[in-house]
Amino acid sequence: MKSRRFIWIVGALILALGSMALCFWVTMEPSDQGKKLSVWLQEMYSGPPETFNTGAEAVRHMGTKAVPCLLRRLRSSDSRLKLTLVELLTKQSLIRFHFTPAADRRAQAACGFVALGPAATEAIPALAELLYQAQTAKDAAWALAGISEEGLREVTEAITNRNAKIRAGAAAGLGLAQPKNRAAVLALVARLQDEDHDVRGQAAYSLGLMLREADIVVPALATRLQDRHPLVRMRAATALGEFGARAEPVVGALSNAIRDSDGSVVNAAIKARERIQAEIAVRAEGRP
Repeated sequence: MKSRRFIWIVGALILALGSMALCFWVTMEPSDQGKKLSVWLQEMYSGPPETFNTGAEAVRHMGTKAVPCLLRRLRSSDSRLKLTLVELLTKQSLIRFHFTPAADRRAQAACGFVALGPAATEAIPALAELLYQAQTAKDAAWALAGISEEGLREVTEAITNRNAKIRAGAAAGLGLAQPKNRAAVLALVARLQDEDHDVRGQAAYSLGLMLREADIVVPALATRLQDRHPLVRMRAATALGEFGARAEPVVGALSNAIRDSDGSVVNAAIKARERIQAEIAVRAEGRP
């Protein structure tokens, strides 16, 4: 009992010191309408669409003053010691504390860069470096693709990197940023043939988020319904469902997927076919 109490005390002290350091950085943050950048980012990331739009406007008001803070946030990481201490502290009720995981802080930073758009061009070199680190690849890609065409080119180059984790991160970032760019769609379609199943699955998932170039994407996704890995087959089916009536030509392929040996693929194929057929029916009735 004493040893556990000692661990809590030590953990509390360490987190307290970390909080002091965080407070120091927070005081250096730009603000808008009386709210610090970090507060706006949290609301943008976890709130409804209207909250994102309000937060994005606030970040744009801060302009380039927000860039150093966003980069610092995107570089966030949690050590094993820190995570262990947090886990211990969540099991007690003496000390109340709030903990935001590094993964969430990185995603919040990406939202901030997307809000800034071309105003964050100065951050492209630093983000390009983070793009080639497995831990930050996804969020750096998300940020770069949301900043400008220049940033997007960095991502479409990284999606062919020799490291599968970098390719998967780049594919994920494109899906999150959803750029209105044909080259980005074609880059993801090419990754449907990747040697790594995580990359193929992420490419399928991102194409289901972007919902562009259906004439090219729908047939390409349909070929992945016969992929050797169930994750890819499931994500391909799910993505096809997102295209709705535009995926009508592959309803037959989805019907075949319903006989798949993997339950997750079967469920995804059933839902996708039902959604597509429902939209076809609505269109046939002339309803908007």
